[in-house]
Amino acid sequence: MTIIAGFKCDEGIVICADSQETVNKTSKRSVTKVRYEPCSPEGHDLNFSDLGVAFCGAGDGPFIDKLAQEAWGACSGEKNLNDVCSVIERKIKETYQEFGQIYQPGYCPEVHLIYGVKMAGKSRLFSAFGPIVNEKFEYESGGAGQIMAEFLAHKLHRSWLGIEQASILAAYVLLKAGENVDGLRRRSPNHRAAQ
Repeated sequence: MTIIAGFKCDEGIVICADSQETVNKTSKRSVTKVRYEPCSPEGHDLNFSDLGVAFCGAGDGPFIDKLAQEAWGACSGEKNLNDVCSVIERKIKETYQEFGQIYQPGYCPEVHLIYGVKMAGKSRLFSAFGPIVNEKFEYESGGAGQIMAEFLAHKLHRSWLGIEQASILAAYVLLKAGENVDGLRRRSPNHRAAQ
């Protein structure tokens, strides 16, 4: 069972997820569910060497990894924030279309992906449920603890929070969801803040 969340604040985006993964519905293991891809300055001019994208997801782990890998690979050479965001959205749709033709009808995994993009001092937060991508202007959550996370975020999130405050909020939301949602046990959160 998974809980994921993303918070937009004045200084950037905080992406977070619990660290427990269920394997074959029989056992659990500790994994890092937040994937951060910074753009290496090698081979890039300084105008876009600060590109970074953080991904986390709920659902089929290998498919989440594939979506993040394909999205990052497609956007890493883009030169402005809007182009990066458009390329990621297009790649998510293309990946679903490709795998939808490989799987038998109705068996293609449908995951909830939350991701944040930062570049040139600006950042944007997105949620992709299946191939449908929407920009989020405050917060987003998913997984087994989504209702609890949404309740807490609605009560506590403010757009003027700093990155440190948003990181504390993210840890608190994961902790409370883990304590109060059936199927989630207290586990260590991992998160990534993008400034």
